[in-house]
Amino acid sequence: FFLMIRRPPRSTQSRSSAASDVYKRQYQRRVHGDQNMDKLASSVKLVEVAKMAAGVLAKPVNLGKCLLQELQITKPEKVTFIFNQQLAIGCAMKNEDFKRSNFVGDEVIQNIMLDHSDDCPCFKYSQYFACEETNQYCKLACCALIMDTTHHVLLTKRASTLRTYPKAWVLPGGKLEKGNNMIEDCLLREVEEEVGIRIIKVGSQYYVQGTNIECFITPFFLYESAYPIDQLPKSQIVCVFYSIQLSDDFTKIKLQIDESEVEQAVWIYLNQLIKAQTESFDKLANSQIQASCYVGESSGNIPLICLRGKYPNEINEGLAEGQYKALQYFYSSLYKSQTKNCLLYTSDAADDLLCV
Repeated sequence: FFLMIRRPPRSTQSRSSAASDVYKRQYQRRVHGDQNMDKLASSVKLVEVAKMAAGVLAKPVNLGKCLLQELQITKPEKVTFIFNQQLAIGCAMKNEDFKRSNFVGDEVIQNIMLDHSDDCPCFKYSQYFACEETNQYCKLACCALIMDTTHHVLLTKRASTLRTYPKAWVLPGGKLEKGNNMIEDCLLREVEEEVGIRIIKVGSQYYVQGTNIECFITPFFLYESAYPIDQLPKSQIVCVFYSIQLSDDFTKIKLQIDESEVEQAVWIYLNQLIKAQTESFDKLANSQIQASCYVGESSGNIPLICLRGKYPNEINEGLAEGQYKALQYFYSSLYKSQTKNCLLYTSDAADDLLCV
């Protein structure tokens, strides 16, 4: 059956208690029902994935448990993220706890900002989840914020035929699967599959294949996402966002999108994109400002209204919330610091950026 969950009234303790039993049974059936599910390598005890010398235990977060809540933080905060390659799972811990430890992992990203949805269902419905550990954990994903020297960023529109978030605008990326190598390897594979940009490693440096364009890759944002948001989540992902900064402008790169996943791809000034988020729908709907758009071999323009606001906006498009927050954070915390010696000026099309 299908049960729509609404937030229980705070004053009705008895009703909440009864509902808790129902939701707990529903949750237990979902996470324990299939005994043939992957046991995540039986030879490895999950509680020993990352023991800290200081007695702090960093382990993967169970499905349905809010990562921020598990870390006992109430707002976005910089943390240390730890990736276990064998299990293709990750865990996070507070920076101060990591500094007291002697942990060495397959991949450790220190001082990375962690955030989640404003309506995080794991946090919202945490009182209904069983306290016991389960054999399902948050999956990992990665996204690439690709920016060229003219400060254009690449966005893609999810195909309208996809089951989740159809027509949402997102950064190229995808989920990590068991058997993948490192997160960066997954990132580069997804970028190539979705938009046709193949990035190769030569020595210690990365290049766009067939060009002299260098790529500088840096992780900058961690986002916990759970779906659906209006009931007990059925899937939960921790996404690592990377910036890939190119040493040339986007006109030197040819896109080839995977039309089964991507309907459109667009290069847009970051300033223009951020500014659009504060404009009213009516103003942008009547605006002639458009962004250069590439669909397969052809190119054209799209109204900027398509990229305004969180998904779904007034026309059922917009930026997926995780992408929205990652872009806002990159712009406010990283992009601005990198352009302190740049001159901002206004053109007819958008707020552009010119380095001097």
